[in-house]
Formats: sequence, structure tokens, C-alpha cells
Amino acid sequence: MGVFSSMFAINKIQKIKNGGVEKLSISDIANCITNLPDARKNLSPHQFEQISNLFFEFNKCTTKMDMDMDAYLDTCLKIIKEYDAIAPYELYSGGNEIEFKFMMEDIRSQSKDNQKSIIEMLHFFADSSKYDYSSNIKNILEHFYGITYDTAKAFMGVVEISDLKGKEIALDYFDKLMDYELNKPFTGMESSPIHYVSYLCGALLPFGVVSKEESDAISKKYSAIAIERVMTSLNTQNNK
Repeated sequence: MGVFSSMFAINKIQKIKNGGVEKLSISDIANCITNLPDARKNLSPHQFEQISNLFFEFNKCTTKMDMDMDAYLDTCLKIIKEYDAIAPYELYSGGNEIEFKFMMEDIRSQSKDNQKSIIEMLHFFADSSKYDYSSNIKNILEHFYGITYDTAKAFMGVVEISDLKGKEIALDYFDKLMDYELNKPFTGMESSPIHYVSYLCGALLPFGVVSKEESDAISKKYSAIAIERVMTSLNTQNNK
């Protein structure tokens, strides 16, 4: 993004802060809240390379969206969390490092306490993709009873991360998604996670995230956890 484009985006953000609604993209926002010269100065060469790569991925997300203050702050937070997973964001925020340090401590604390932030992050990747995953999400929902829209969309976020960042990082997010799904309250009235967890593990193969052997191993691992979790929940209810 050029200097004039950045100034234009900053003007829009100021209007949003004054209560307006403006069209902004993820690229616009990333450019306004990322200071690469500071990153080069304050980070290790490896961290700087990773932050730069992520910055350029954000710059591919040029779709303009209507944003009010809430939407703008929500997008900022999602971008910042992605940066902070690599290196402390306050070191390249372009703002007051001490002030941002306190803000980031609060954000990190919230992230640890709220597993749902993982789902929000995966949705962020699905939304910002150059692909339209809506047909894939619809197909998952139609053929596998018990999977929610949020889960199906989060899975497509894993697929997008695999494309952008590689299998290892994608599988780390997939593990977090499975932990979230398997820790949901289960009363026996809703669809058993045994079925859809097994499906999602197997779906990693056709979407090109893992090999057949890896898919089988992941399916075996999480199917066993799902069975144990369902049986424990049912036994607890029967003993009440």
C-alpha cells in the first residue's frame, strides 16, 4: 500500500472513531497498525521474517467491508492476536511500547481464558481467504448432522491456514478446534460428537492438509477421545 492509500485509510479510521461507518479491508487495517521498521529493529531475524510474511498475507485481503467502531476494533484485535502469536506486538505496533505492553497483557489473558477466541480466529482466516468457502461449509452442514455452522466455518479456516502457513501450524489450530468441540457440554440430547469429529478428522485428507496415513492417525486419536468423553458424560448423568 502506498503512502496516499495509507493516509486515505487513516482518514477513514478517524471517521469511524467519530461514529461513522466506512469501507475498509484487512489490508488497510494491517498497514495502519504494523510498523515493519520497528519490527526489523526490535525482533530477531527469524521473527522479523515471520512477521513480514504474515503482513504480506494480510495485504492480500483487499475486500472492502462496511465497518463501524466495533467491527474495526474486532478486526484489529484478530490481526494483533495473529502477530502476537509470533512475537510481542508492542515491539512493532508503532505506538507507545509501555502502553501497548499493558494492553497486550490483558489481551493475552483473555485469550487464554476464552477458548472461543480460537473459533473466532479460524473464522477470520476463512473470511479473509481469496477463496469462497461458502459452498464447502454448506456441503458439510447438509451431509453431517450435528456440525454447527461455526464449527464448519472454523474447519475451513484450518484449511486456509494450511494453504497460507503450512501443515504444522494448521494442525496446531485443528488440535485447538477439536479441544474446543470435545469440551462442549454434552447431555445426550444433542448429536454425538463421535460422528462429526471423526468426519472432520477424515476431511483433512481431501482438502489436502494431510496424507492418508496422517488422516487415519488423527481420526483414531480424536475418535477415541470423543467416545471416552461421551461415555463419561452419560455415566455421570445416570449416576445422578
